Amino acid sequence: MRMRYRTVLFHIDEGDDLRQHYQTLVEELMRQSQSTTRPLSRRAAGWRPPTDIHETPDAYVVKLEIAGMAEEDIEVTLYADAVVVSGTRQDESMPEEGSSYHEAQIRYGHFQATIPLPTPIRREGAEARYQNGFLRLRLPKEPAERLKVQTEREVTADVPALGAAAENTNPGTLQNGGVSI
Repeated sequence: MRMRYRTVLFHIDEGDDLRQHYQTLVEELMRQSQSTTRPLSRRAAGWRPPTDIHETPDAYVVKLEIAGMAEEDIEVTLYADAVVVSGTRQDESMPEEGSSYHEAQIRYGHFQATIPLPTPIRREGAEARYQNGFLRLRLPKEPAERLKVQTEREVTADVPALGAAAENTNPGTLQNGGVSI
């Protein structure tokens, strides 16, 4: 395999902003470190597939883009409040000796996507379908538990006497069209 190296040359004139040159150098080095000509061993590091999640009234629907995988290479683990999808995508089309990549954006190797969910899910009724490079999960929500709360309320009120209008006032009674408590 042929490795490529790139050199970044800067010509700095007297009076030029040295900090700006260093910033440009760092940006160029960062850009090149993300280059598609990096070795395959770096490309095979862990990755996370693009994921869409949406909610219906009764379920969460999770869709992962994992083209090029065999169904038996995908593992789905359900938890009460999360789903974990993992697997390994193999690269069977390794380049021949002496060739080099011009573009290499497809990720290979092991991946794991841990997807937290806002509310608990039911394992029963969960569905998974892998078709056309997409894994689609339908995860039924755990029905919300309705709690009936019985409350007892005891209210006492002492209304202070206010001048002559309060002469016939009993504690606990509001006058002038008020509501009795």
